[in-house]
Amino acid sequence: MLDATPLGGFSSVGLIDVLASVAPGRLRVTPVVYGELKRRSGQRSFLRLALAAIDSGLIEQVTPTRNEERLTLSLHSSLFLQSPRNGKDLGEAETIVVAGSRGWNAVIDEKMARNVFPLRYPGCDAYCTPQVMLALVGAGQLTMDEAYDKLQAMAGAPNFQHEFAGRSRAKWMADPGYYGPVPF
Repeated sequence: MLDATPLGGFSSVGLIDVLASVAPGRLRVTPVVYGELKRRSGQRSFLRLALAAIDSGLIEQVTPTRNEERLTLSLHSSLFLQSPRNGKDLGEAETIVVAGSRGWNAVIDEKMARNVFPLRYPGCDAYCTPQVMLALVGAGQLTMDEAYDKLQAMAGAPNFQHEFAGRSRAKWMADPGYYGPVPF
């Protein structure tokens, strides 16, 4: 399951189709994430690639159950300390709850959400964008140099940051096992 930030990053560097080819039938988003992408697509045209992938079914939009909706609002207000009327971090909360309730892994760049996810849902893992890029390297879809260049290009996209933004190529190349494997 993908949160809006990493999905937007992958979209900004044209990796949606590559992701779909490596993980067919396993890319999913929630309605809140879809809504975030749609709201931001006017100012960020690259998000239209992600929206088209969702609209075409390449990325599946899953509908939360009533219980998952209730748990999302609870997590949103308790973990992120946000009012239900404030949509900030609602996509992360819904991604955590829906993925965790269904036993799926998630790609979330927000560190607190990534740390909380496996604690709330043991057996599920949360990954960040650099980990997925390393998985694409491992799958033979990118070289380490290409992955680094794309990560740095993503950091130039509006409202997108990841843990490797601004770090040197030498640091990236020196320890490709730093994040550990991502099961694709």
